Amino acid sequence: MSNTKSGILSTLRIDSVHSGDSGTYVCIASNNYGWSHLEINVGIQEPPPSPEKLRVFGIKSRQAIVSWRISSLDSFKPLKAFTFYLQLRFWHDANWGEIKLPKMPLNEKFEFNLKDLSPATKYDLRMHCETAGGRSQPSEVVTFETYGEAPDGLPTRPRVNALSSTQLMLSWEPIPKTLWNSDRIGYNVNLEPRERNSDSTAISVPPSSFIYLERQIVLENLMPFTRYSFTIVGFNQYGLSGKSNIVSAETFEDVPSVYPNNIHCIVLSSSSIRVIWEDALMSGINGNLRNYLIVYRPIADRDDDSLSSSKSPETSLTKSFLSSPGEISELIPGTTYRIRLAAVNNVGTGPFSPDVLAMTHEEAPDAPRDVKVIVSSPSRTTLCWSPPPNNRGKIIRYHVFHRSAVLGREVKEDVPGSTFKHEILKLINQHPYEFWVQAVTKAGVGKPSTVVKKIVFTKDSQGICSWGRAIRVVENTEVKLDCKAVCKGNCQWMWHYNKQLLNSTYRITFHEKDHIRISSLRTSDSGNYTCIIKSQLGMENIKYSLSVIGLPYISHVQAVSLDVNRVKLMWSTTYSHGIERFLLHHREEQGEWIEKEIDGSVKSYEYKGLSCGKAYEFYIVGAIEFTMGRASGTVSVRLPGKLPGPSPPSQAIFLEVNSTYVAIDISQWPSGGCSIYSFDAEYRIEGEPWKMYLQSTLPQPHLYIYDLHPATAYAIRITAKNIVGALSQEYSFVTLDENGFLPTQSQIRRGEIWDAERVADIVEVYPTRFDLPFWLLVLSSILGTLSLIGLSVVCHFFRKQSTSQTESMTLPSDSSRSAQDTLGNDTDGSQQMNDTNMKNNFSERKREDKRQYYILEGQYEAVKPYATFELPKRPRCHYEKITKALERTIPPRRDTNDVINYGVKEMYRHPHYADGDSDYEPLPYSVNSRPPPSYHTETAKSCLHSVALSEDCLVLH
Repeated sequence: MSNTKSGILSTLRIDSVHSGDSGTYVCIASNNYGWSHLEINVGIQEPPPSPEKLRVFGIKSRQAIVSWRISSLDSFKPLKAFTFYLQLRFWHDANWGEIKLPKMPLNEKFEFNLKDLSPATKYDLRMHCETAGGRSQPSEVVTFETYGEAPDGLPTRPRVNALSSTQLMLSWEPIPKTLWNSDRIGYNVNLEPRERNSDSTAISVPPSSFIYLERQIVLENLMPFTRYSFTIVGFNQYGLSGKSNIVSAETFEDVPSVYPNNIHCIVLSSSSIRVIWEDALMSGINGNLRNYLIVYRPIADRDDDSLSSSKSPETSLTKSFLSSPGEISELIPGTTYRIRLAAVNNVGTGPFSPDVLAMTHEEAPDAPRDVKVIVSSPSRTTLCWSPPPNNRGKIIRYHVFHRSAVLGREVKEDVPGSTFKHEILKLINQHPYEFWVQAVTKAGVGKPSTVVKKIVFTKDSQGICSWGRAIRVVENTEVKLDCKAVCKGNCQWMWHYNKQLLNSTYRITFHEKDHIRISSLRTSDSGNYTCIIKSQLGMENIKYSLSVIGLPYISHVQAVSLDVNRVKLMWSTTYSHGIERFLLHHREEQGEWIEKEIDGSVKSYEYKGLSCGKAYEFYIVGAIEFTMGRASGTVSVRLPGKLPGPSPPSQAIFLEVNSTYVAIDISQWPSGGCSIYSFDAEYRIEGEPWKMYLQSTLPQPHLYIYDLHPATAYAIRITAKNIVGALSQEYSFVTLDENGFLPTQSQIRRGEIWDAERVADIVEVYPTRFDLPFWLLVLSSILGTLSLIGLSVVCHFFRKQSTSQTESMTLPSDSSRSAQDTLGNDTDGSQQMNDTNMKNNFSERKREDKRQYYILEGQYEAVKPYATFELPKRPRCHYEKITKALERTIPPRRDTNDVINYGVKEMYRHPHYADGDSDYEPLPYSVNSRPPPSYHTETAKSCLHSVALSEDCLVLH
């Protein structure tokens, strides 16, 4: 206080002011006459306390309700409202966003509806409170995550390009991450072929959490020359996004894969045939149809030896038509033709249809040739002839005529069509005769041959009833050369080859006075063959000019790989006589040969569907009729393609690591040119054995390995397989910690450390066992037995002494018994203290001892000085509690069929220490090193049960 002119001044000074100093201050002044007072209301303004009990509930995809409380509301009663600031950020983001909330009146609980959130997003949230005294410290941070919903965006900029006749590559820009509305997104590709009666197809790209700048897929096994339309839709677990724009593309043309159907022929005349067919299915034309190709050729009569031996190999003829029907003309009358059709587009000729046979109408044949008369006696002659040059059908018989020039009488005789000589009897000696022959077919009688005049003499004559000519045959076939001799008496019959006497061999057989047959013809057999008949009447001969054509030979073969599964085979030949068909042979290296027949007019062929990266061998054989030519040389080609890789992707683009799983982007693995058909994934904690996790087949672009431990060092081994082989690559990574951060080196858990800790725990719980020698065990047993006998004798002696002393004592009175009871009660009190000490002592002992005793239930009771107490009963085994703990601590694993693969880590507390002692001990069920053997739950329970009964639930070994 101080004196002033106006009176006494009293001052109150408060240092370190806080809100508790707020209130009404009273200054009282008094003197001898009374007292007076002054009330001063003081309000201290300071920052309010932080909001408490912050909670987020009512969470939806885009909104949530936030509630909180403010403590010590009484100190803020002069205020009518609070100002709150809500701060929000993405989970673990560095920057906070702030929202100033409308002023809220004082209340026990505050709530605010937070809107405009992003779906499937994790947020951190905290609150500030502000008054005139300032802003409070931030509240505790609360983390919450909104629900997801269907994607908001849609795939953009779809593009499609043709890669081949069966492949299209589709690419698009994915939906931005901010519009996924979930943690991952997949895509459905809908494709629909136009102008073909095919249903639309949907191909799914499985959901992934990877962020791509562009997505693309290769669509295979499509139809050639087909326009496809595509739309792309994103999807997540909540629904579908909007559709992308429609894009379309057309696959390339390919050779036709079908041939015309229902082919039949109408024979118009002896020289023309009309071919009718149904157009091939447009779905199999695989391009723009240019025309239909008809290939036809005559079939030689194999039953006619003379005909077959005289005819040269026929070549195939072709004719093109835009549509059905097609008429082929200038054909040989009475001849069977083999006809086949194929469709032709801009790429090439498709497969040929099966053969259709058609025979032209027959006509009256031409006149037989080379009529010869040989007089064999005064009354008989032999007439010989050769068939007409154009039969115009099948000759069914010959009319043989002779007529006497003197008498004028004409005689006709019929002989079979396969006969070329006839003996005429009952002729008149020295009469002139006329002879001629006519051939007959179903169409009628042909022209007569040249008339031969002959006078029948009485003397004998000789001759050859065959005619030499030029013959052309194919190598490796056989030929028959006729030389039918008509002679009497001693006549010689011989053959010369190029003016040298021809002898019989294993290939040349002589049929006396009729023919020779040469088999397995060679080109060196070509030359002049002369048949000679020699007798006393003279000599006669005929000559054959034989030309043996070499077998069809493919002089040049080339194989070119077009892509990873196609090879084009091209060849050329200098063979000028016409090849009817080609037999193509191919095989995979060291495999079995596969044969394919194609038309002789084709000079190239494309193999499809071959195995990428494999080596193939090819050779070709030409054929004429039923004769196979010589095989071409073998050519080899290896299709492009290598092992998957050859350099696996880097870890940065291949793995996405989380706390409990790792995602593997297998689409980043180079194929090496050949499609990868499977991936194998193995993983392990560093220092532990490998575990096969899965074997995956495509087309899913990602693999996921779940159930990993946070902050743990792992190794993963990925094996990619294609048709060439397999390539493996190992990656090492560390999972994130439980909060999603990269752990420090000291936090990283590795297999070796984990095993060392586990072994230390096991050693502490279970004493180490040693294998002792047998003699030491026997000696220990003997000493133990002797010790027990001695101990029994000593106990028996002391028991007798104790009994005698007890009998000499008198029982106490009731009063003394009461005093003793009182003493016993005091003892109980002291015993409780002793129990506590015993607990502590037991806790200390059990930590030092290498064996752990689990005393499941029981009470220590003080031994009273008189026999008025009951001995404690044996503790009851808590088998149920143990098995329940066991079942609770063994989670079923879906990948092991509910088999336990981990040790029981539940900590079991001794009931004796329930009052304050928090020392928990592990309840292991196996002493093996990690990982322990697999036990089913029931097996583990029964094992524990037997241990509990045998050890009376006191000690578990």
